[in-house]
Amino acid sequence: MDFHLINHPLILSLHNTKQINNLENSLQLYYQTLVKWNKKINLVSRKENDHLYHFVDSINFSCLEQLGGSIVDIGSGGGFPGLVCSILRPDLQFTLFEPVQKKVAFLHNLISKLELKNCQLKPVPFANDCFPEKHWNHAVCRAFTNIKDWQKLTENRAQTIWYFASEQQQKKAPRGWESIRSWENHNHGTRYLLRFYPPPMMS
Repeated sequence: MDFHLINHPLILSLHNTKQINNLENSLQLYYQTLVKWNKKINLVSRKENDHLYHFVDSINFSCLEQLGGSIVDIGSGGGFPGLVCSILRPDLQFTLFEPVQKKVAFLHNLISKLELKNCQLKPVPFANDCFPEKHWNHAVCRAFTNIKDWQKLTENRAQTIWYFASEQQQKKAPRGWESIRSWENHNHGTRYLLRFYPPPMMS
């Protein structure tokens, strides 16, 4: 299958031609590995014919100019968006939480194959008391939990919180969440990337 995501205008705006060639090889390897492993373990839904939309979601997040410093991806699963973003944004540091051991094995395999130095994998569940001394610049999830529980889980652990939402989820988002970007998918409708700034923590 041809891998055309690298021609996404957001990617072209961030990287020069030489970098694009390297990214294309990395994303192609990622996609091929995902398809191979997904036959044995459920990384993404086997009912879907379009696995590329997972990459499109991740690319839309990775190209945000607001990103900087450290990013935690909770419930990373098949590596979306954290692992894809670590390929596309070597200037950022990513921490991926994924407790399911079969998915951990997949993520470890890709991190090793792609020689990613900016991606740390935590093979444990994330909770409010998980690594209590650690805080991140950004926290992101994709299909991990509902938006209210996501806010409650991470608002004391990150300066900015991000959430991938469907149109229905976007309309029902709690107060304080704002839509930063949207894009269309022929199978999943309009996708939204929502942002929330938690109030400063009390010292």
